[in-house]
Amino acid sequence: MKVKNFAGMIMTFLGITFMIYGFATAFFYHPYKIYEDNAIIFILGSYLIIAGPGFWIGEVPKEVVARVRKEALGAKEEVKKE
Repeated sequence: MKVKNFAGMIMTFLGITFMIYGFATAFFYHPYKIYEDNAIIFILGSYLIIAGPGFWIGEVPKEVVARVRKEALGAKEEVKKE
């Protein structure tokens, strides 16, 4: 396993942990109040969850990219026709 994949796994795990911790402390320890620390931890966890799988899994398969491009170009052509 490459270091990049291992770093992605760690980032994903930390992201999930930070999001759960931020949510739990905001709603169980301080009911109906979101403090700055909880929000920062939750946002940091969100960024880690977004970036982690990119390092872990790698690039998007070419078939998925081709399908997305085809659908996006099809949508652009429909907008131009109208």
